[in-house]
Formats: sequence, C-alpha cells, structure tokens
Amino acid sequence: MDFQRYEESSVYETRQVDRSEAKFSWCKTSYRDVYRYLQIIKRDKARRSDQTVAGPIACLGVRNGREVDLFRVALSSGWFRRYLVSCSERKWHGFTPRIPIAEALGRSEVQKLSDESCIGVEINPAGRRSDVWTGSFDALPDEWDQKFGVVFSNAFDHAFDPSQTATSWLRILRPGGYIVFQFSEDQNSCPLEPVGSLSMDDFRRLFPGELVHYCLGGSARGYTEYILRSKT
Repeated sequence: MDFQRYEESSVYETRQVDRSEAKFSWCKTSYRDVYRYLQIIKRDKARRSDQTVAGPIACLGVRNGREVDLFRVALSSGWFRRYLVSCSERKWHGFTPRIPIAEALGRSEVQKLSDESCIGVEINPAGRRSDVWTGSFDALPDEWDQKFGVVFSNAFDHAFDPSQTATSWLRILRPGGYIVFQFSEDQNSCPLEPVGSLSMDDFRRLFPGELVHYCLGGSARGYTEYILRSKT
C-alpha cells in the first residue's frame, strides 16, 4: 500500500472538499452493484442461519449521496421501484439517474436510526441532506458505535490515515456486520487520493474478519470488490 501523509488535517480537509466538488454530480457505484452486494450478504446470512436484518447501512464518502439512495431502494423497496431505478440508470463518468425522484423518495434521517435506515457520511457541506452526516469518516460519532449492519465505501483512497480510518469504520459496525468495499486496483497514491496500491494483504490487515466475497475488477466501474464479515 502506498500512502501520502498530510501534516495538517486542515489542509487535507480543504483538498478533500475541493475534490468532492469536482466529482459531485456523479456516483461511482451502480444500482446493480448495490443490489448484488445485498444479495451476497443475504445468502451468507442464510447459510449461517442468521435471521437478523442487514441494516441499518452506512455509506461513507458519498459526495451527492446517490449511493445512499441506491442502498435504501435495494434494501426495502418493492420490485417495481427497484426495476425502475435499475432500468433508468445511465452511465456518464460514473452513474446518474434519469428519474431522480424514483431514488429520492423515503430518505432516512440521521438522527432516527432503524433497521431500514440508510445514511451517508460526507466531508463536503454541499452534500448535507436529512440522511447524510457532514464530517470526516475518520472521526464518526461515538453514538454510532456498533450500530450498523453494513458499512459501504469506495472512498478509502481518500483516507487521512488508513489505520485510523479502518478503526473508525469497524467501530460503527456491529459484531457480525459487513464491510462492503470497492477500490481501484491500479490506483497510485497522490495528494488528492492519499492511499493507493492497496493489496489483498493490506485489506485483510486493516479489516480483520471473514472474507465473504472478492472479485478483481468486478464492479460496474471496474473496481475490485471486497465483502468482509466482522468477528462476532
């Protein structure tokens, strides 16, 4: 793993907000990715006779928040809405909706977590919504400790400190919960994306637990996928 350390957190935060602004209008995750991840988790739970629900779900580093909407639709919506969201998605840089209202209905509230809640974390204040907490995913609220059944992110390359970030993410995951993780396999570190060249060994060291799913370049955008179940 390559890592470029910032000496000042204020400089890091300013650059990350600027980076978020530059990519704010699109999402790197497709609905098809999200639906497939939840199906993998569902099968793993069934194999282990685990009858607990998957949620609540936290998505970290969400920019405009679309991936929060995608997880909410995939987790708790009826078949017609899921079909509509899947069919109306278009690829443009990343992925964007042709029918935004189909994804936006029924958003969660950060302050009212339930089993069906899907919330986001975004450092850019422009991403503020009822279901998005504004702040760093390196310093998540203490009241979230062991609250989430799934933690998803494709933004680990933006971590201020990889070890601190992994600890923060695992802290909010309940025992037996799942880390769903996308990372560009060939990405090198740079000042805007401080973490690069993440290997399987790096991931396993940072996120201990049982690897449920791994696919090299498996996401719709070609990112490598990891799904890990934390220790109970």
